[in-house]
Amino acid sequence: HNAATKVDENDAEADSNAIVASINGRLVKWQADDNAEVAEGDTVAVLEAMKMETEVTAHRAGRFARGTQARGDAVAQGDLLGHIN
Repeated sequence: HNAATKVDENDAEADSNAIVASINGRLVKWQADDNAEVAEGDTVAVLEAMKMETEVTAHRAGRFARGTQARGDAVAQGDLLGHIN
C-alpha cells in the first residue's frame, strides 16, 4: 500500500498542474485513463465519503497523468491525485 503524496497548500498553488482530493474519502473509480487527453471540466476521478460521491474534475485541458492510488484506496483532503500536463 503506497503512502499518498500530501500536497502542501502553498505547493499546490505553486503547482498549477496538480489535481488534489477535495475531501477525505475513498477513490471509487478513475474516470480518465492515465495519459488521456482531458478538457477543462472533465471528470477524472470519483471519490466517496459517507455514501456521497464527489467528482474530481480537470481544472484545465491537457494530458492527465494519474496518481498512484488504486480503486478503493483511502484519500485525504489535499492528497495528490494526478497532474495535467
